[in-house]
Amino acid sequence: MASVPGIIIGIISSAVVAVIFFKAFFEGKAHFWECVKYGIKPDFFSWLDKDLQRDYGKSMWLRFYILLCVGSGCATYLVFESLG
Repeated sequence: MASVPGIIIGIISSAVVAVIFFKAFFEGKAHFWECVKYGIKPDFFSWLDKDLQRDYGKSMWLRFYILLCVGSGCATYLVFESLG
């Protein structure tokens, strides 16, 4: 069964990684929100706007950033649980 301290430490780890890597992945808040916009926008509409390649790139950055943040939290939780 999952322990509350392990979950809390995993969430804190994810938050710390998100803050640290934000500058490495994005040039600022505007760039981040542009990636979010392309991540939400369906590829079909990007194709119609002749902006599909840019959509793929921005979506990839956002997905990799989210994967890194969530993955670090999960890994921290698993390590914490295995030690305890």
